[in-house]
Amino acid sequence: MSKRKVQQSTKNQVIRENDKLRQENMQLRQENNDLKIQLAERKLRENFKKPKKLSGEDVERVKEMRKEGRTNSKIGEQFGVTEGTIRNYLKMS
Repeated sequence: MSKRKVQQSTKNQVIRENDKLRQENMQLRQENNDLKIQLAERKLRENFKKPKKLSGEDVERVKEMRKEGRTNSKIGEQFGVTEGTIRNYLKMS
């Protein structure tokens, strides 16, 4: 085999190996992204808390605060619940 053919053969091997490494790198990046997504989903599940229930006393205080003109949003912030939770408690009472 001539020197030129050997060089070309070696070059082709390097190109194939480089392509193979690129594909492996892409696959590892995808696996890494998948793991990041799984970790983020796990953290969300762990941090998810069941809705806080307000006591009867709290509901009475919520009613008073609404009469004072405070918004459901501001009341919710004070009790650590959402505006919708306050709205629901007011509908039920």
